[in-house]
Amino acid sequence: LAKELMRLCEAHGFQPEWQPLINDLDRLQQVTIEKDGRAITTRTHVTGQVGSAFQAAGIALPAGTRTS
Repeated sequence: LAKELMRLCEAHGFQPEWQPLINDLDRLQQVTIEKDGRAITTRTHVTGQVGSAFQAAGIALPAGTRTS
């Protein structure tokens, strides 16, 4: 998986360092809070090259905050 992600990133014109990218991905979290029949889902802010890595992999980041 690591080799493929690095290949995709390089194909999109950037070469992230592996350990800092893993650290940034580790900080990306999502939580859903439910109360009175409503749910709010939120995620942490994207830092470092996480957004670029997701884009290179063709994966959309979930919305910052959404309700259901």
